[in-house]
Amino acid sequence: MKRLTVILLLLFSLSPLCAQQYKDGGELVNDMYKRYKDNFYKTLTFSQKIINFRGDSIVSEDIMHEAYMSPSFLILKFTSWESGNGLIFRNDSLYTIENGLLKDKKSLTHDLLILGLDMYNCNPEVTLSRLQRAGYDYSKIQEGRYRNQDVWIVGDQSSKSFYVDKISLLFVRMQDKMGRSVDFLNYQLFNNKPVATHILFYNKLGKLYMEEIYFDVKVDAQIGSEIFNPGNFVQSRW
Repeated sequence: MKRLTVILLLLFSLSPLCAQQYKDGGELVNDMYKRYKDNFYKTLTFSQKIINFRGDSIVSEDIMHEAYMSPSFLILKFTSWESGNGLIFRNDSLYTIENGLLKDKKSLTHDLLILGLDMYNCNPEVTLSRLQRAGYDYSKIQEGRYRNQDVWIVGDQSSKSFYVDKISLLFVRMQDKMGRSVDFLNYQLFNNKPVATHILFYNKLGKLYMEEIYFDVKVDAQIGSEIFNPGNFVQSRW
């Protein structure tokens, strides 16, 4: 993370070294968008190693393949390209695929899609409206420290909140009202565009239960919207 901070300071050397003060999370989201809107990927493809924990022990490992298209399109293929199992997130809906067939569809806002990806490409008014519907009170903001970083904390920490690194203005953590949290770590630059490549999931007791490690990362990959159609799940590749 220290290496990333140095790189981003060089990359955005025209930005003031002293962090901006914000009256609310809306101003912060607006600055996040302005900082990255001309230097953020519209599509992203990657694979990831998934490690599941119980207590301090690893109970399983798997591989997953994913593709993202802005805004709010995400497809996940479990285990292998041929498994026929996975998920599709599309416009605040979740499609569950089993054995190549659509098993279930339901309305679902994917917080991490908004916070980690969409907000850098979408009009801040759209982002703030979605965050409000998802339960974030963006009128509240405070300064804090997390993982030896100075951060902005937006929202009510007894309900839902998200953390943003003060220097890079990149999303680094979210926490829900149950106390569960997700950390976005190890941002790396791909074609000068930042991607978090190490994701940690914690339960309400603060115990790590899942770890994701990204590899084969490609930004602005050539993918089409047809791969996010549940009917095309089996044959879709990227």
